[in-house]
Amino acid sequence: MVKKKKLVELSIRQLTVKDAYRYYKIASAEDLGEFMFFFSADSIEVAKKKISQSNNRYEKLFGLFTKANRLVAVFDVNDDVGDFGATVNYFVAKQFRGNHYATIGIQMLYDMLDYTHFTFEVHKANHYSLAVQKQLGSTIHHLEKDYIVFSYSNSI
Repeated sequence: MVKKKKLVELSIRQLTVKDAYRYYKIASAEDLGEFMFFFSADSIEVAKKKISQSNNRYEKLFGLFTKANRLVAVFDVNDDVGDFGATVNYFVAKQFRGNHYATIGIQMLYDMLDYTHFTFEVHKANHYSLAVQKQLGSTIHHLEKDYIVFSYSNSI
């Protein structure tokens, strides 16, 4: 008999320094590995600094939360792409991986924000993020030495 997963109500919002403890709890360097090391925070103070520095005119950090207010994923949105798009980086907390939270969070962000498309630079060895791009139906924009650059638009 196959067990059904319970659907969890999720919400997404911009992170504030009040979320620093939650951010710190899911952003240890070992959990983020080689691909998302720039998200790592080894203390609450580092988490506060990352959140406050990343929430500016061109960049914003968003968190995906469960109904119980648990932070499960973080999304960095940079509107440096020009042409009305944004570059998005993300990570899902280790204990919540495998639940499609990255895919769901990206779709929620896309519906919430006013961009025509999202761009993702995914390392060719980052199999988890490559799977997310496949789930989203993203298209390959171009290839670089070690990266694949994807474009996502919900209106495809």
